[in-house]
Amino acid sequence: MKKAIAIIIVVVTTVCCCSCGGLFSDLFRVATSEMKASDYIPFGIMDGYIFEEAQPWMTYEDICELAGGAGRPEYNRYGDELTYSWKGAESYSKAYMDFSNDMLVLKWQYNIEKHFRTVEATKENFDRLEFGMTYSQAEEIMGGPGYLSFEYVAFSGLEPYYWSKSYQWDGESGSVELRFFNGELEIKRDYGIEMPGQKPCDMTSEQFSEIEIGMKYRDVCRLAGSNGEFMTREEYEDKMTVAYSWSDSETGAFYYLEFEDDVLTAVYQGGGDFYVNGMTLSQFEYISLGMSYDEICEFTKNTGELSAMYGYFEYNLDDDSEEENNNIYSTYRWSVSGSDTGMVELTFWNGELTQKTHTSENRTGKATIYKSTYKSISSGMDYNFVSGFAGADGDLVEKTLRENGVLFEVYMWRDVEESVDVTMYFEDGLLKLKTYDFV
Repeated sequence: MKKAIAIIIVVVTTVCCCSCGGLFSDLFRVATSEMKASDYIPFGIMDGYIFEEAQPWMTYEDICELAGGAGRPEYNRYGDELTYSWKGAESYSKAYMDFSNDMLVLKWQYNIEKHFRTVEATKENFDRLEFGMTYSQAEEIMGGPGYLSFEYVAFSGLEPYYWSKSYQWDGESGSVELRFFNGELEIKRDYGIEMPGQKPCDMTSEQFSEIEIGMKYRDVCRLAGSNGEFMTREEYEDKMTVAYSWSDSETGAFYYLEFEDDVLTAVYQGGGDFYVNGMTLSQFEYISLGMSYDEICEFTKNTGELSAMYGYFEYNLDDDSEEENNNIYSTYRWSVSGSDTGMVELTFWNGELTQKTHTSENRTGKATIYKSTYKSISSGMDYNFVSGFAGADGDLVEKTLRENGVLFEVYMWRDVEESVDVTMYFEDGLLKLKTYDFV
């Protein structure tokens, strides 16, 4: 019998939106992933009430009418779904919705204004929750309704056969999230609703570098010289995942570690003065998939900074042996040497480079475009044709060579007359999506 331990990292990029409504008949249509807007149409605004009112099987136009304006098209590399976002009342709040065949199938949000928040989550109520409970039973235990943060529906024809919803309750120092599958509680998460109050001692960068996936929590504490500060707890079936953090007072770095059933499965690093070691853009171009981390360090004469790492293990529980498989995913970052203010991120799977990314914040001021040109550009066009049509090369903000060999590039132009930033996404040199932001 085997037991699998895994963790998945999901990254969501942030965008900027604006307000107001309008007509939607000429908005971005499904099927081709191509925007056919006749103008830079103002975006709508999403709040908690509208988010809950948006139901699966509604069309994109239905949601636009609820929000009072268009959604911002978002790049989606998976499947045929189209993704749109709406801004909340605060600049950092956002709601995302996926449409398949012009029907809402997935929605999630963060920091959308929650006018209907009426109860406070407690650890005592969290511990009383049992798997298999309905939302009504959970609501009674929690003392009142939660707010909807995530919903996904899979259809067979027009009939839903898989329905997942997440509700959240806020506490004094954190929150509780409950995930229901087809009406029954299957996952419950405690995001620090009652922090123990123990301030963690320093974990230095040298100590952090000695941490390995698969270590026990007590071994990490012994290495760091203290217990970690409790951050989150997730319970799912017979598994429990707990996250702790440590900090480095010297560099300002913080370290976030996740343990599944007391085994370290994921490590994240943030803050501090990272990416001080650089590589040039010519070195980035030379690096090829399949190279090892050591080969790249030797080639660039610089080591990268570890930013994320997670593992997948299989244990043979019949004879209590050590793990049979130890699959490690890791991501390292370098700064870009020279005038570019960007960053290089390299992803390794079991020691081999599977993806490389260069991002940049450099804006030359020369990448300009006019509204009439933007309107005429359509998906499938070659980058060279687009840049020639625009009269200027775009500013390259991201370049990623993926594991499947697809080259993904993101370019930006500025429409100075309209105060609009235009972003275009290309795969292997062909335009997949164009979108815009008011500035």
